[in-house]
Amino acid sequence: MNDTNIPHDNVKISVCLAIRNGGKYMKYVDRLFKEIESKYVNYSFEFFIYENNSNDDTKSCIEQFAKDRNCKYLMEDIPNNTMHSGINSERGNHMATIRNRLKEFHGYLESDYTLLFDCDVVFLPNTIKRLIQSFDDRTAMVSSFCICWDYYTKNNKAVHYYDSLAFISDDNISYEENDNKCLFKSCHRCTNYRNYVNKPIPDSSLLDTINLIKVKSAFGSLSLIKTDIYNNVQWGNSICEHHSFCEQVNYAGNIMVNPTIEIFTSLPSFTDYDSIEKELIARGGIRIKYM
Repeated sequence: MNDTNIPHDNVKISVCLAIRNGGKYMKYVDRLFKEIESKYVNYSFEFFIYENNSNDDTKSCIEQFAKDRNCKYLMEDIPNNTMHSGINSERGNHMATIRNRLKEFHGYLESDYTLLFDCDVVFLPNTIKRLIQSFDDRTAMVSSFCICWDYYTKNNKAVHYYDSLAFISDDNISYEENDNKCLFKSCHRCTNYRNYVNKPIPDSSLLDTINLIKVKSAFGSLSLIKTDIYNNVQWGNSICEHHSFCEQVNYAGNIMVNPTIEIFTSLPSFTDYDSIEKELIARGGIRIKYM
């Protein structure tokens, strides 16, 4: 890769997290970033957290996380706040509003990169460094490969890519053409489903898990974007808020998925984040390899 203009040392990173009812997750994130901050001393972090309507200890956990860190947070209780489920425009618009609310709160950023991730995502201390190493001059944003923890644990450690709704391939295959199934050759779940409903996808459109993949849209629960690009885009009204966001990002550069950077996306019912992290390490993650 031609990465002569990509910063690797003395990097400033803005971290953005929207969270609700994630007190246990905030405690995990606190432990994780303490390790990242101690190992990657050439990185400086600023944190921006948005929370609304939690009924656990999320608010106090955010306050604890913010102590002795460059961290700003916005906590709200919104009347009649309803979190929509499923694939529908109400959910997409609701999530766009939340993400833009955080973006409006922190304002213009002057960092090198902005890290966007969701509650219940488990990643390793070297994940951020590996994402940075995936950039070249033409890259605007890089997403990791998110493995669905629920499916993984229930199906003998079978790997299924979690965020198929946000994913649009470079040849414009989206959830509509693919019945909201992933396009990775290694995912037997989605291959078997397509065979069962007679909705085949050409082999040329299926993806491996070896090389960087150029896409039209992806989030994967954790993405790193160049901040000068992030400053000039926002989430819009679409059935998945990331579709409208990535459409704007594409004007500035390529969106890539690095399938070798694995993370787990869990659910609120699975909060043993340390055990999930151990499984991620067992799959080949090495904490200090990329220092």
